[in-house]
Amino acid sequence: MRIAILGGSGAFGSWYARLFIERGHSVIVTPHKGPVGTEFTSDNKEAIKGAELVILSVPAGAMEKVINEIIDLVEPGALLVDFASVKSEICAELEKHKSGKIEIASVHPMHGPRVLNLKMRPVILIPIKIGEKYKWLKRFFEDEKANILETNAKEHDESLAIVQGLTHFSSIVSASTINRLGYDVDSLKSFSSPNYNLLVSLMSRVVLQDPRLYADIQIENKKSNEIRRLFIDIAKKLADAAENEKKEEISEIIEDGAKIFHNIEKALFESDKVVEAVNSEINYLSKRIGQKIVVKNVLTRKFHYGKLIELSGKEMTILDNSREIRLLISNIITLRDEEIIAWKKINLKKISRDYSFLIGEKVDEKELVGIFSSIQGICDTAIIDIFRSDKFKGRKSIAIKMNIFEDENLKEVEDLIVRRIKAFDYELRE
Repeated sequence: MRIAILGGSGAFGSWYARLFIERGHSVIVTPHKGPVGTEFTSDNKEAIKGAELVILSVPAGAMEKVINEIIDLVEPGALLVDFASVKSEICAELEKHKSGKIEIASVHPMHGPRVLNLKMRPVILIPIKIGEKYKWLKRFFEDEKANILETNAKEHDESLAIVQGLTHFSSIVSASTINRLGYDVDSLKSFSSPNYNLLVSLMSRVVLQDPRLYADIQIENKKSNEIRRLFIDIAKKLADAAENEKKEEISEIIEDGAKIFHNIEKALFESDKVVEAVNSEINYLSKRIGQKIVVKNVLTRKFHYGKLIELSGKEMTILDNSREIRLLISNIITLRDEEIIAWKKINLKKISRDYSFLIGEKVDEKELVGIFSSIQGICDTAIIDIFRSDKFKGRKSIAIKMNIFEDENLKEVEDLIVRRIKAFDYELRE
């Protein structure tokens, strides 16, 4: 599919440009050069020519202007969507154009550009005028294992005023308070508790990313105004009760907050899982000493790939191309099995090997791709030829290309391939 992402050279648009490229689609972005594999132009009108899906990934303040710039030029039958975080105004603007020959929807992927994939990430869809392209996009998100929710602009903004507006507001205030007191995260680390560590994680997800985006979220969603006022009012009452040692009033405020949890045991169990997840990095790494891993340094945004040779309570050492690299565990994200494969497919060179062998005429050759792709060290597998001849006596010749990651032991992988061929009683051809 031909996809145009207006604003696709920004962090969030680039994330989706890379995803669509990885899935085999043609992508053009504006206004600057985007990720590897994408085309780019500074002209929005030029970008949407021939595009079957047009995504608006521009700042909220520019959204209406861009819609009016390109709306009459979107290809008939194409789908136009926006990635805005606040929906009431943008959906009202899009509604004005639903009588045209294009499909229209509003989309809110509930994640930032730092996530590795869409697995279990909420993606909110607001259908406006839909058809086959909308169905395709919805299937795309489903295939990526995202959690899909279809709703309307009003419900979206009312819910997000709490989910985003209140959460971000409290995180911004907390981080700024700690800074005004003259502390930083590192100076308090020795005294940290599980609850504080969770708060630090929440704060970092907000204040260390694009401040203009988070400012827009606070400003654009008008539903957030009354929520902020209520938050401040309750905070003042709590502070007054604490300063005047009114224990009963403090308890009442806490008990009032507890009413949002209908299943107490479930809520505590889920919070236990979140707390344990903070330690999951060390637990995962401790089982992989001596193995190759991929980690991302959240400060430098650089990936490191190599053998894990040492692990302490706070640090780890990776052997990367004969160079020892020491990293703070608190500064890294460890990629897991499927994520490692995805990273290697993009970043490592591959060595191609072709194999030809005879199989039974009734064997579905498409199944062979899965049989050989599951071998450790193989990047991907493709059938390149199917040949039939009377001399094969009821069999057919299959030629398969297998791409092997460059860092693998080539001979070991080749031996595994030959053993797999023989295990299925296929006849290897010279």
